[in-house]
Amino acid sequence: MKKSIITLLLLIIIPFIASAADPTPKFKRLNNFGNSTTIVLSYPETVKSMSKAVFTNDGKNYEAKSVKSQGEKDGTSKITLKFKRLTYFNSCYVKIAINGKEYMIPTGSAGIKIDQSSTSRNNNGKTE
Repeated sequence: MKKSIITLLLLIIIPFIASAADPTPKFKRLNNFGNSTTIVLSYPETVKSMSKAVFTNDGKNYEAKSVKSQGEKDGTSKITLKFKRLTYFNSCYVKIAINGKEYMIPTGSAGIKIDQSSTSRNNNGKTE
């Protein structure tokens, strides 16, 4: 009986430990300030290396013009990606390798048209 309880507890606890060990970047916001489309991601660890980022929008791929990482005081990182200025966003995601692991991060954009004025969209889908 004790063995089966311990086994059950381990089966419940191990996936939580494994998922906590795998950091995942999160989409924070997309904006069209200036002459580019900027996407900001957060990463729960210090970024040691990054690959070129590719933004897929409406089935077309756009390579990042700029990829920057900034360490935060709490040990996390803010990643800023700049792409060609786009005004229509549909089925969007970013592919990037961070610290040797490749990620595909959805931006939550579904058929959104942004005019030429400066506009920002956060991870809740709200336009600011």
